[in-house]
Amino acid sequence: MQDKFKKNKNVVFISVTSEAVAKKAKTLAFLKRTGITWKVAIASSNPNDYGIQGFPTTFVIGKDGKIAWHDEMGGTTKDAIAAALK
Repeated sequence: MQDKFKKNKNVVFISVTSEAVAKKAKTLAFLKRTGITWKVAIASSNPNDYGIQGFPTTFVIGKDGKIAWHDEMGGTTKDAIAAALK
C-alpha cells in the first residue's frame, strides 16, 4: 500500500509496536529484515486501550483525526484510504 500511495502527500503510513524501548535494537533489525521503511512508533500504552484484539491491525485515520476504518469492518485498506481522501 505504501508504494501505491507514496506520492500522495495526504497519505502517511505509521506502524506502532508494543515492543519495549529496551528492545529497540531487536525492533530495528526486524524492520530492516522485512523492508519496512515507513515510520514506526513505540506504544506507551496497552494495545487493548485501542480495541486491538490481534496483530497486525490496520486503521485508516480520516482528515478529521478520527478512525475512518479498521480491518475488522470489512473491505480493503486501499478502498478505505480512497474513501478517506474524498
